[in-house]
Amino acid sequence: MSLSSTGALRREVVGIDARAPRLDGSEQPYVFLDNAASTPAFRSVLRAVEEFLPWYSAVHRGSGFKSAVATEVFDRCHDLVARFVGADPATNMVVFGKNTTECINKLANRFGFSRDDLVVTTTMEHHSNLLPWRKHARVLHVGVDAEGYPDLAALRQMLADHRGRVKLVAITGASNITGICPPVHDVAA
Repeated sequence: MSLSSTGALRREVVGIDARAPRLDGSEQPYVFLDNAASTPAFRSVLRAVEEFLPWYSAVHRGSGFKSAVATEVFDRCHDLVARFVGADPATNMVVFGKNTTECINKLANRFGFSRDDLVVTTTMEHHSNLLPWRKHARVLHVGVDAEGYPDLAALRQMLADHRGRVKLVAITGASNITGICPPVHDVAA
């Protein structure tokens, strides 16, 4: 990415120009470092929300015009996201949530685990990808190699050792601690 496009991208971040008070009464530019939990929106998203807000109404629960508009937008957003990730809306479901923690909890609560079911995850996971599974199933952890990546040989062995009992492999796509992006396609295979 060039410096000129970086500057253009920065200008699109809502709140990028916010200033924070200091103890001495002065102000300084605010540096936001918690994007993993609450990434600021882009101005284009803010504009889309502002454009839609006058039409905000009950989704799938009303017969009025605003409800029909809100329902259409809601359903269309699900279809757009499904197409964006290559999913077929006829056979796959898109679920929106406030954040990853909420979405993982929703999935864990509806998965239909029995207490004997196994969930395999890694020792590099955020708590949001550990605690929800523990509530419903037994969780097994695969370690990481010297570079911090999941130990795929150990994963294969664990899956072989527990064949038929593993109901889910839950692994991050990118660690918010180390920045490591595990080979999720290899894990899926």
